[in-house]
Amino acid sequence: MSDTSTAETESQFGTFDSDGNYVPRQIIDADLGGVDIDEAYTSTMVTVEDGQL
Repeated sequence: MSDTSTAETESQFGTFDSDGNYVPRQIIDADLGGVDIDEAYTSTMVTVEDGQL
């Protein structure tokens, strides 16, 4: 079995700060490459005419 596990410093969970407050880990990134969210939605839409479904 190969050792392909994630680095130990990279937790699947959040961490606690020095005051004991939980700090959740970031689970998403803004990966739209500078495209506005409305533009991204519009570019993925297709036209569906009556009877196509």
